[in-house]
Amino acid sequence: PDTLACNGVIHVIDEVLIPPEPDFCDAFTFNELRRLQEGGEGCNPNVLETARGDPDFSTVISLIEAAGDDLVNIFNCAGPFTANLPVNEAFDALDPAYLEFLLNPANIDDLQDLLLYHILPSATLSDDFVSGHDE
Repeated sequence: PDTLACNGVIHVIDEVLIPPEPDFCDAFTFNELRRLQEGGEGCNPNVLETARGDPDFSTVISLIEAAGDDLVNIFNCAGPFTANLPVNEAFDALDPAYLEFLLNPANIDDLQDLLLYHILPSATLSDDFVSGHDE
């Protein structure tokens, strides 16, 4: 469950995390998250390089790249942070229209919000997570 990179940790997940309604996300804007995550540049392999080396992450990598240079720089240079990265199968389970919506340049803010919702501003190993899901 823990794939270590020099600037963080990748957790392989089998579902895409969908951000809650905007009232919750307003407190976690793109610029605020970027400011909180400065300082991981110059390490190798970083989270983005590590994820690019695994073909199961090709969809999320293409979305990160489509989200623009600022977001690529967060995954490339920021840290430490934890990336909960969905595998390709997780994206395959989504409605294809939703992916088309996210990839439309007019919806780049929605794409950035979705991707940023998958990262935590510290390196957290799987043993440190507590399940809040009751079955």
